[in-house]
Amino acid sequence: QDSWEFDALAGDVVSLTVETPDSELNAFVSLLNSSDGVLVSDDNGGPDTDAFLSHYQITTSGRYQAMVSASSGTIGSYGLRVDVARGTFLEQDSGYANDAIAAANDLLKFPDGAGALTAGVVGAIMSGESLAPDVDIFSLGTLNSGNIISLGLTLPSSSTLVGKVRILDSAGNSLADLDGDPDDSMATAAATSTGVFFAKVEAVSGEGIAGQYLLEVSIQDDIAPQVAGVDGLPADGAVSSTPAGVFSVYFDEDVFHEAVRDVNSFDLRAAGADASFY
Repeated sequence: QDSWEFDALAGDVVSLTVETPDSELNAFVSLLNSSDGVLVSDDNGGPDTDAFLSHYQITTSGRYQAMVSASSGTIGSYGLRVDVARGTFLEQDSGYANDAIAAANDLLKFPDGAGALTAGVVGAIMSGESLAPDVDIFSLGTLNSGNIISLGLTLPSSSTLVGKVRILDSAGNSLADLDGDPDDSMATAAATSTGVFFAKVEAVSGEGIAGQYLLEVSIQDDIAPQVAGVDGLPADGAVSSTPAGVFSVYFDEDVFHEAVRDVNSFDLRAAGADASFY
């Protein structure tokens, strides 16, 4: 078995990838702390019998080890990649988990102060299983019709990936790419209806142990969210003898909780000629 050391801080997210394209090694990978204690291990989370330990959050700052060994008696060569994500999102893809819309990774979006929402995620296109290629799918959340979605791939200098991105609707259909090239590393499309949309990353070539990328997302949202429903308050024209302690408001797209929870976001109004509650 081989051990490789690296440093990580509390809150970092770590993934360990082992691929064996040039050998019959059945790889096994473990993450160890500075006391040689095994924190987590994986056997077959990567391509075929290769190992992929995906998205482990570090709780204590210090030195860690990535230990590679053989799951069975076969020996051979391997490639190991250690991803340490700090201040950015790292994909979750053990066992090719995010290859389907139903299991897409959720992306955390942030307002940029200029009317757009942004998000980013670090990922990699692994070597394919025996027949199926690896793809990565990320949920962009619920958007309004007319929102403009832009995707772009940035590659580290060591990456071998030639990738392409597409924007999908909730049925998995590709939206028309406004840049005119549906098979490159950039895509821009308008949401055709209100619903959930997705970003898909796949390889043209160069997938494997060095197939890393940074997916950057920008959503231009000039359409204000609308209230789609309210629970916990009397219906229009109805009278209640008990006060409403908690109520829920539903919107037609994703909103930022901090904004709508502000004390000045809502006011409770009385209907009727006397403008009084009773």
